[in-house]
Amino acid sequence: MEINQLLKTYRSSSKCQELLSAINKFQPLRAHLLNLRGSTKSIYLATIEQSIEGTHLCIFPDKETAAFFFGDLEQLQQEYNKDFKNRDILFLATENHNKTTNEQFNRFLRSTIFQKINDNEHIVVITYAEALCEKVADFRIAQKNSIFLKVGQNYLMDDLIEELTTIGFE
Repeated sequence: MEINQLLKTYRSSSKCQELLSAINKFQPLRAHLLNLRGSTKSIYLATIEQSIEGTHLCIFPDKETAAFFFGDLEQLQQEYNKDFKNRDILFLATENHNKTTNEQFNRFLRSTIFQKINDNEHIVVITYAEALCEKVADFRIAQKNSIFLKVGQNYLMDDLIEELTTIGFE
């Protein structure tokens, strides 16, 4: 069975129709899907995401559970080949304050996700409790205080230093 056929089958089930009806009636709705096994939660969310516009937020108790759910949903919605800007399914993680990850890049991803939420884009955000507790810089301030450079282009060091000084670096 192909993914689209699987999602169509679930979407036409009485339980899914009942859930979609409740969401349409009581927006915003906080729902807890219980007694579902394996990837069933991901399948239900995929059908909901395709049927109802808006931002969908899924909060899990820990990073591992959230990551597994994200992976399932990413496969169902075939998001894995998309550029980050065009993704509808996003994973909001902590900044990982260690030397093995790029902390600034993680901070940028987090602020971009919050900007998409703020802009009320049609997205699904998968996260966990710890990630929601971290502070995030305002995306517009971060973008205003950023310099965008292109690979292969030459820049004068004095011009870069002047631009950095202008935006507040010392």
